[in-house]
Amino acid sequence: MGHVWLEPVTLLWHRYLGFGETAEQSQKHINTVFAAAGIAVFYAMLLKFKLPLLRWIVATALVAASCNILTLAPTGHMKLLAFPFLTAAFYYAVSWERDLARDGTARRSDLMRSAAFLAIASAFHTSCFAAPPFTSPSTGSISPCRRCSCSLSWCRATPCAGRCRSGPRSRLR
Repeated sequence: MGHVWLEPVTLLWHRYLGFGETAEQSQKHINTVFAAAGIAVFYAMLLKFKLPLLRWIVATALVAASCNILTLAPTGHMKLLAFPFLTAAFYYAVSWERDLARDGTARRSDLMRSAAFLAIASAFHTSCFAAPPFTSPSTGSISPCRRCSCSLSWCRATPCAGRCRSGPRSRLR
C-alpha cells in the first residue's frame, strides 16, 4: 500500500534534484531539508508571537534536538516530509486560539488554514487503500447531523456521490 504523497514527492525529488546520487541518498536529503523547513516554521511562529528571547531559543533548540528529529532526519525513512505542514497547522491553530483568548473573536481563516495544512500533512502518511473505509463512515455519520437525509448522506460517502440527487435538505449549514 503506497502513501498518497510520500513516495511521489520523494521520486520527484530524486529525479529532478538527485544530481546522479543513489535513491537512498536522495531520501536522506529530502528528509533533512523538510526537517529543517519544519524547524524554520516553528522558529518563525515563535518570532511572530513575540515570545521572550530565551524562551524561543530554548524551544527551538528542544524541537531541533528532539529524539524524533535527530533519529529520523539523517535517515532515508522520509517520515519528516509532513513536519513543515504539521508545524504550519500548529502555527495557525495557535494563532486562532490566541485571538480567541485575547478578545473573544478569532478569524475563521486561521482555523481553515490549520485544517488545510493538517490535511496536506496527513496526505504524506495516509495510505491510498486504507483511507476510504474510514472516510466513508465518518462522512455518512456526520451528514445526518447537518440536516441531510440519511440516504443522501450515505450516498455522499460512497463512490456514487456524483450521481446522487441533492435536494433542498442536502445543503450543509
